[in-house]
Amino acid sequence: MAARASGTGERCVLWLNDMERFLGPGSLTLHDIRALRKAGTVVLGTVRSRIRKELPDDELLWLAEEFEVSRLWSPDELDRARAELRQGGDQRLRLALRQAADFGIAETLATGPQLWKELSRASVVGGNPRGAALVRAAIDLALAGLNAALPVDLITELHEDYLPGRNKQLIGPEPLEAALTWATSPRDAVTRLLIPEESGLRAFEYLLDAHLREKKPGPGLLPERVWEAALAACSEEHQRFSVAIAAHANARLDVILRALTPLAEASDVEAMRALGLLTEGHDRKLAAQWLERAIEAGDVLSLRLMGNHHFRGQDHDAADSWYRKAAEAGDEVSQSYFNEPRPLPSPTPHPSAPPAPDLATPEGEEDECEDYENEDDYGPTPRTLRLLEAAFEILADRAYDAIEMIGDSRVDLGPNDVFVFSDLPVLTWGASAQWRRLMARCFDDLADDIAAGRWPQPTCTGEEMAVHLALAEASSMAEDEPELVAEFVKGLPAEPNDYDWGLCMDVFLEDTDVLFLYEPWSQGIEDPDHSIGRFLGVANLEAENWFKPFRKEQTRDPERGFRR
Repeated sequence: MAARASGTGERCVLWLNDMERFLGPGSLTLHDIRALRKAGTVVLGTVRSRIRKELPDDELLWLAEEFEVSRLWSPDELDRARAELRQGGDQRLRLALRQAADFGIAETLATGPQLWKELSRASVVGGNPRGAALVRAAIDLALAGLNAALPVDLITELHEDYLPGRNKQLIGPEPLEAALTWATSPRDAVTRLLIPEESGLRAFEYLLDAHLREKKPGPGLLPERVWEAALAACSEEHQRFSVAIAAHANARLDVILRALTPLAEASDVEAMRALGLLTEGHDRKLAAQWLERAIEAGDVLSLRLMGNHHFRGQDHDAADSWYRKAAEAGDEVSQSYFNEPRPLPSPTPHPSAPPAPDLATPEGEEDECEDYENEDDYGPTPRTLRLLEAAFEILADRAYDAIEMIGDSRVDLGPNDVFVFSDLPVLTWGASAQWRRLMARCFDDLADDIAAGRWPQPTCTGEEMAVHLALAEASSMAEDEPELVAEFVKGLPAEPNDYDWGLCMDVFLEDTDVLFLYEPWSQGIEDPDHSIGRFLGVANLEAENWFKPFRKEQTRDPERGFRR
């Protein structure tokens, strides 16, 4: 079929997956391969390294050009996979990327499902019921927060509970040694159900994800004995935090309290703070009490978290008060919150300007938007655009000046306060000089748009932020520096809606998502995994993505260079 298709001029690839199946008597011959090659068909075969070493000499292998595909992906390949995930790609990539360093992307995407099927079918007479019980016990212990390698004794102690039926012996479970061998034997490459690690065993993480797809998190997900075992196994402080987080995911307030209260009562401030966060969904009053205890112990972060607590309770005045306390105590996120660029209110219409036209539809007359004769006049006035162009130019100059002064140094709102870059969200304060040059160019690009007679409509997140900063700068000039503004707009006629910054926001910006980066309650929203960010559909808020075009057709000339 491939040879016939190639013979018609259609380009074909014949992919021999698991190539060893096509070698030997009754399979592909040298004549077949020559016919395919003559027809222009590309023949691609894949075979695992361990199998390739075991293959006998075969005439087809003599013709092959062999190259090894590493099980672990390169940094560039991983970056492309992350980009695919951010753009709404296969969600299985999320788990695969987390395990890329150990198993490789393909191992997780392909072998993981096979292992899950094997586990699901193992608890039968003549199968491997004890082995499956060991794996199930390890999965539940991991879901209870024991993320490190589990002692074999702990798994074996619990596994009997996972054998099916009341009479555990009716199914004829295999001996324990055979069960452990079955569970820890690799199926393909390094992948196995239970992975030997240090002095214990760890369940292959894909199995946890598959289990949660079948049984959603909740109070009844894990048996009580598993929670008891997890709490008893917490020999180190960090393990108690892991168990508490797992309990939070399963709405088990009692387990959260049992895991962290002993630490909090021993004056562990991080435990107090964690209790304030993890108990809020169950008991807001209790959560506030724990945050208050952390604040009394001197925890600055809890000041901001208390603000978030009141924000979620719709008490914005109280939230603002706590954010102010956090800012005064040195919390940078709260400081940035009070530094968010906000345009001043638009001034009243100029007294010498003609009145705004009455655009109301006369009674009894249907007026469609597309029939409005003056629709081309809709938008910011020439004076508004000229002042905004000046603001972009001023900000660009200040940005380039700042880069010459600070280079790659981190900025803040204290001793290292640097105009323009300190006005950006906290996640950019440690950016490189090259990143800052790209930001400076955003101001220049938007100024050039106005100079060319276009509206300054952002093409990337960096330009969106530049618009917000420029509107704040221009509105401040209109309010405080009328003589300077008069020089900028000299020769342009005054109009009723000069300096209407609200209108500018409406016509220049598709949304104001970038301002979420200033909000204390939404910290981390730039992460593609952030629940609020996914719900709102925000994108390109990570600092490294600020200059990535929203759309291909909006891409600016990459060769345009920099003004300075």
